[in-house]
Amino acid sequence: MRQENAIRILRLALAMRGSAGGLSLDDMQRMFDITERTAHRLRNAVIELFPSAEVIVGPDQRRYWRLPRGTADKMVEF
Repeated sequence: MRQENAIRILRLALAMRGSAGGLSLDDMQRMFDITERTAHRLRNAVIELFPSAEVIVGPDQRRYWRLPRGTADKMVEF
């Protein structure tokens, strides 16, 4: 399906918006059953569309990405 990548990007953005603690690359890999490299690409696409995305270093020293409250309020939910 040609739209699959666009759908994944939108779903990831919605998940990042809905997660107060953010999503790690491992979370993204599990969520979409993708490789680490694909998770990087997907995350980068969301960051390009939403430059206000935040990166948080968790207590486990891993990075987590999220969209701050209000960033994607005008997004269409599926």
